[in-house]
Amino acid sequence: MKILLLAATELEIDMFKAKMAVKATENSRMQYLISGVGSVQTTYALTRQLRENIPDFIIGAGIGGCFSREIPLGSVFQIRSEVFADLGVQESRGWTDVFDLGLSDKNDPPFTDGRLQNPNPPMNISAVNASGCTVNQVTTDPGRIETIQKLYSPLVESMEGAALHYVCINERIPFIQLRAVSNLVGERDKQRWKIQKAIENLGIAIDETVQTILSLT
Repeated sequence: MKILLLAATELEIDMFKAKMAVKATENSRMQYLISGVGSVQTTYALTRQLRENIPDFIIGAGIGGCFSREIPLGSVFQIRSEVFADLGVQESRGWTDVFDLGLSDKNDPPFTDGRLQNPNPPMNISAVNASGCTVNQVTTDPGRIETIQKLYSPLVESMEGAALHYVCINERIPFIQLRAVSNLVGERDKQRWKIQKAIENLGIAIDETVQTILSLT
């Protein structure tokens, strides 16, 4: 069983890699890919990797923003559904995505009703299921935040998640997206962020996921 761990930055998975370095047998089954930040970078890096070496399972991991004030920062989720939340047109009357513009069909593969749904069963781990949205420009405007929540009902915002789903669904490779929330969407005061806590909890969730995958083989 070959497992590929994908992250946008080294920082997000450094703690997990350090832990795995002392587990020679388990670490030998791991591959690591740092894609860079953003959906274009992630799509290219992952597609290029798959041309050279196809893993049995892909774990996409990273931190992100949370739309709910009820969720403790540092919490980790497995993202089951994704949307490209900034693919469309912003006009004076509001936001219209590519589906409502008629430029793409909501059920053209790999989309299902405009969403990128993970077709694999949820992983039996402590990270609970949630929906996500992906943007290439971090959302800060209150009106834009409200629009995204109204249209897509995501819990977590990232800059790479939908790209992971898009590639893996198309290539029919089992995958999971793990996302630890480090801040509220729209909160730019980094003193209020919990990046270190999110990274620590993400590392624990990655390790739990890897152990679960290996136990099934």
